[in-house]
Amino acid sequence: MRKSLSRGLVSAAVLLGGVLVAPLATTPAAQANVFDCIDHAVNSGATNQQATAACEKPTTDECYQAFRTDHGAQSWAQDSCERGRED
Repeated sequence: MRKSLSRGLVSAAVLLGGVLVAPLATTPAAQANVFDCIDHAVNSGATNQQATAACEKPTTDECYQAFRTDHGAQSWAQDSCERGRED
């Protein structure tokens, strides 16, 4: 009885671990790109809050429009947004 219970718990833990770890495996690269976007924007004159809000937008165009609203047309804004989308 104890062996079957132990095997069941181990199997459940392995399955649960696989479910929890799989999404985390793809997250760091995507976050690194967002952080690159934010760093470039802040170094170019955006505030941390503006950069975070813009760089987390789902598309490059939406990211750029968020910067453009506050800073006008800036080449650094486009560069920042493109850094946030690189693989």
